[in-house]
Amino acid sequence: MLEIVPSYTLLISVFNLFEYENLPVNDILEILDLIETLHIRWSVCKINTSGLDQIYNEVSMGLKDLNVDDVLKHIKNSLTIEIIRNADNERFKNDFIKKSLRPSTLRTKYILWRLSKPTDETKINMNKIHTEHILPQKLSKEWKSYLEQQSGLNEDEIKYSTT
Repeated sequence: MLEIVPSYTLLISVFNLFEYENLPVNDILEILDLIETLHIRWSVCKINTSGLDQIYNEVSMGLKDLNVDDVLKHIKNSLTIEIIRNADNERFKNDFIKKSLRPSTLRTKYILWRLSKPTDETKINMNKIHTEHILPQKLSKEWKSYLEQQSGLNEDEIKYSTT
């Protein structure tokens, strides 16, 4: 789904802290959300992932002398700084609008699933996510009109963003 191999160093450190230092489960869940956010933004903004190894290594190294209560704050601050530097909200929004998301890819299905704001789902069956039911491949006049009203985009922008 998402290529998260660069985050393994951080994940190993986090799970060691969970096992040996009692890092709270809720902190781990928030850290996983942060990693997911970073990787989705990197993908949408087409940022080369080669720099992620260094980012995660530096974040992991910064955990060594921290109290377990400060781990989440350190990771959140570090990853947020990287997001602001490389894939801030404005860039992400602009690149997301322009990105061609192929309906059949797992990444597209995953992003759409996350946008739907799932509540209690912990396991996803990607085969049950059908992108055609979200937006038709060929837009009717009614669809175009609806999208113009809801998004504020003009017809050309809608055409570009749905192809």
